[in-house]
Amino acid sequence: MLPRAFHLAAATDAPDQQVSDTLVEAAKLSGRRGGLQMAIRWLRRAAELSPDPQRRAALFADAVFVAARAGRLEDTRDLPDERESGSQRSASAILADAYREFHRDGDVISTHRWLLDALSRADSLDDKTVSRLVHLLVSITNYSGDPQHWQKTNAALAGLEERLNPAILMYRTGMADLAGTGVSLRTALVGTYVEQLPRLHARQVMLLAFPAYCLDVMEEFRLPLRLAYDQLSEHGASIDAIEAGRVVMLDLMATGRWAEAEQVGRDSLAMAEQSHGSQLRRHQLVADLGLLAAMRGDLDTAHSHADDLRSWAAPRRLQRLLDAADRIDMQGALAEADYESAYRMAAALSPADTVPRHNIREVVDDLFDLVDAAVRTGRVDEARERADAATRLRVREISPRVDALTSAMTAMTAPAVDAGLYSTALTHPGLADSPFHRARIALAQGISLRNTGDSDDTRAALESAVQGFDRLGARLWAAQARNELVAAAAPNSLQEAGVAALTDQERRVAELAAGGLPSRKIAAQLVISPRTVDTHLYRVFRKLGITRRSELHAALAGR
Repeated sequence: MLPRAFHLAAATDAPDQQVSDTLVEAAKLSGRRGGLQMAIRWLRRAAELSPDPQRRAALFADAVFVAARAGRLEDTRDLPDERESGSQRSASAILADAYREFHRDGDVISTHRWLLDALSRADSLDDKTVSRLVHLLVSITNYSGDPQHWQKTNAALAGLEERLNPAILMYRTGMADLAGTGVSLRTALVGTYVEQLPRLHARQVMLLAFPAYCLDVMEEFRLPLRLAYDQLSEHGASIDAIEAGRVVMLDLMATGRWAEAEQVGRDSLAMAEQSHGSQLRRHQLVADLGLLAAMRGDLDTAHSHADDLRSWAAPRRLQRLLDAADRIDMQGALAEADYESAYRMAAALSPADTVPRHNIREVVDDLFDLVDAAVRTGRVDEARERADAATRLRVREISPRVDALTSAMTAMTAPAVDAGLYSTALTHPGLADSPFHRARIALAQGISLRNTGDSDDTRAALESAVQGFDRLGARLWAAQARNELVAAAAPNSLQEAGVAALTDQERRVAELAAGGLPSRKIAAQLVISPRTVDTHLYRVFRKLGITRRSELHAALAGR
């Protein structure tokens, strides 16, 4: 097919629809194999040879779209300026301009308006063009994180769902119904698309892989995604290859292969820097690499990446990337056991009684981080409310991994240490590919058991946490677990030292809290703010080696 197309393209001078159609098929074949540069050439030549003006315009539009996917963003200006009526731009021209400005400059204001304008004419557009417009619009709206943008996007998409691939709607679908959305999409992925994977080309696999990652069904998608990434990247830098590489990286991070994840992330970042100005993809990869650095304990790199994100994303109002910067700093605070700071950042990322603004995986992971930080800072009642809310929202139904994390949150916030609840979470098959969360749950169990005086089970849980963190290379987390092992070995002497290390103000706050007063009343009695009370309690808990207010009385008495 390809050699024949090459000779036909060179030998034909006059318009010829048959030759044009042959070149279109050659372009499709090249595109499926990841050869986007060649596909662009075939499409442009096919457009030049088509005697049909409408067909010619459609082929030029296809060429521009493939040029955008290939990262040749400047080439998207090369669309013939066919006008539909008056000064109104065609949908294809709008798509080209929006794709370029969004990926190159991170513009989510103008591009959102342009795409809404194009979709207002959806009845006159073919399904392929509508799908391309919607895919880009949903991505732009997701990065903006603006509730008004979401409202307008959802209104524009009303009635178009049946014309679209379900994977395109992954970012948009009802975050107010996490369970329903997750279960329906998971069913579609496993029940329909897994069977089709061998017949799908690389870009289709890439589009399905991110929803599969979010919903914990990567087992069937992992190998096809890796093959798609290799195929796309062997032809050089392209946005398709970058996006496939990003999902490969995220999956490697989740499954604990952090060294591989960093390498794939750096390779994808290098492609983003080569692809003629794809600044949006570059900064998304900076966010992912920053999060990995924070989990590993490389805080200088993590904070540098967070600062880079903020300086670029803030003036462009890219809320998704600003949230990513906050998530990096929050993970860094968790790693170095600054649980008070971690709690404040986690609470900002997951405000109570609001519709989540992240994808399903991030919603649940952020909630787990918030519950962990709240328990460590003595806010057990709030942590329990959040864990109970997860149960009410039926998030357990989303996936086995989410079921395991929900069990862990229930165990962490139980009124008394329940070994059965922790065991249910730690032995859950849903954590088979989540070693980082499993180690964190083991650490939480060990801390809870240490405060009950059960030395053998405490040591076993904490040793499991140390081993898990060491295997991952999470050095600061491993240090936390080792410190807990030391505390478990000599609880009395360490606690006595902790009591002696309290300042006068910390002791007064601790004694009032031990007597059952809430932070608000302690603040009023000592004429300080409730936040200052919480800060003092955070320091008290760290010095005394406890996690709950109910343990204060025994700790102060030198149990």
